[in-house]
Amino acid sequence: MHGPKPHSDLHLPGNPKGYLKYIHNWSGQNMYSRHDNFFGLLIGKTLEKRESYMFGLWGALAFIHVIGALVIYYSFMKIDVWVNKSSKDAPWTWERSHDNYYKYHTIAYDPHHRTHQHLPELEILEDQMAEAARKRGTRH
Repeated sequence: MHGPKPHSDLHLPGNPKGYLKYIHNWSGQNMYSRHDNFFGLLIGKTLEKRESYMFGLWGALAFIHVIGALVIYYSFMKIDVWVNKSSKDAPWTWERSHDNYYKYHTIAYDPHHRTHQHLPELEILEDQMAEAARKRGTRH
């Protein structure tokens, strides 16, 4: 975020060679608040007053945001969330989840993959129920 352009440009004597870009430090003027930029709004007072105990709080907030992002990602990887609606069948219908229902994560930590197993009795029962629903006309 930059403030207004300076009223005067920087003119160096002798026309020196090289790159020189003059950026006006607009936050040093009295007409602007010291914390008008985003960084100053977040931790400006903390750095100004040397309150180092606040950095633990910032670390905790960063950790909470990372954990929150992981929880959101994990919840969208489950079968119950229907994000892509290009198909007219929901993801939890048996026709769509027949070949990969055992691959979905049902618990957060499963080191022995006990929940990732085929269930033959369930597959037979679900196939029969889907066929009966098609005969009734309640499923396409």
